[in-house]
Amino acid sequence: MLYFASGMTKELSTEEQFAMLFAHIGYLQSEIDRLKERLAKYENPKNSKNSSKPPSSDFPKQQKTQSLRESSGKKPGGQSGHEGTTLKMVSTPDIIEDHSPFYCTCCGEDLSSEPGLFSGRRQVIDIPPIVPIVTEHQLFDKRCKCGHMNKASYPMGVTAPVSYRENSRL
Repeated sequence: MLYFASGMTKELSTEEQFAMLFAHIGYLQSEIDRLKERLAKYENPKNSKNSSKPPSSDFPKQQKTQSLRESSGKKPGGQSGHEGTTLKMVSTPDIIEDHSPFYCTCCGEDLSSEPGLFSGRRQVIDIPPIVPIVTEHQLFDKRCKCGHMNKASYPMGVTAPVSYRENSRL
């Protein structure tokens, strides 16, 4: 039976019903294909990071994760009234370099014989470079009075011509 909007009904033959069902199945299959195509765009989207697309074509823009911290109401950085800390000068530096002017910047007079007045100091801390300590293990063979040749062996852990040791000795 086929129903119309006007309320009328019409009997259809089996062949007509099959034809209508096949037509409807074809329509539904095309709709499924269209929706799958739309969905594929979101399942594995191509963007500038995983393809050769330019960054301007990335859509939608991915939002950065928001911080879960709650605002304290204070401005970032050191707060007013907080006394900061800095590196402290050492009382006995390893090297002291004196810096004095050699001539007057106004008239050009030689100042090398004039005494200087101390006006300030600053210290620079140099961290020495890390230098590897290389230990070479040399083996020697020794012959006993009885004629037997005694062969030395490498210490435990020395298994390759060149290798790194754990820092157990430091």
